[in-house]
Amino acid sequence: MAEGIETPEEAATLRALDVDYGQGWHFGRPAVPPPHPAHAAEPALPGGIPVPRQGRLAVELG
Repeated sequence: MAEGIETPEEAATLRALDVDYGQGWHFGRPAVPPPHPAHAAEPALPGGIPVPRQGRLAVELG
């Protein structure tokens, strides 16, 4: 698994090295989910933005 993949060239190099999974800006920017009432009691960032729940952490490179 590789992290911090930012360019198509980096992704191609990792595929050539048989790296199966990776994450980074090349695949998508971090996103904050919309507020949900069930999360109202959970921690929040400044400005009341809910702390994002971790979703899919990596993508398959192959």
